[in-house]
Amino acid sequence: MAVEDDVVSTFAIWAACGILTDNHKLVRAFSRKAARTTSGPPGSLPAGTSNLKCGSEKWGYRHIVKNHLSQWENDARIEGSNWRDLADFAIAVALSDPDRVTYRQSNDTYCFSREIYLVDKRTGRIVAYRYPNVSIAAVSKNIITAFPASAQCR
Repeated sequence: MAVEDDVVSTFAIWAACGILTDNHKLVRAFSRKAARTTSGPPGSLPAGTSNLKCGSEKWGYRHIVKNHLSQWENDARIEGSNWRDLADFAIAVALSDPDRVTYRQSNDTYCFSREIYLVDKRTGRIVAYRYPNVSIAAVSKNIITAFPASAQCR
């Protein structure tokens, strides 16, 4: 289980996305802290909710599975956990208490990131750290993508 600042996260259950499931079906709603951009044009995003929806190959849950599943699985393996539990924790922490928020004018998105620690469940030791990068659409506030990275949003 991922630990950040000695707080253990409890994981929410994600709704399933089948092959024929509507793209706009809600998988999980995440609380988002109000944020001012730390790079790029000055701006802010009010506090609220960012939804992870089933989406498509270009956004949402299906995009994450298609493009970033192996990254989440590799990090979850380090901890001895499930990839969705790690992704849930990482997305929740990045959105609720970001270290950095950037705005990308090219695709009208905000990127939230925060350092998290990967903790080996067997030993309780921190074995790595990551920066989950969570991209939010400026208009809909939906989650476009989320992936563990070695650096914060740029």
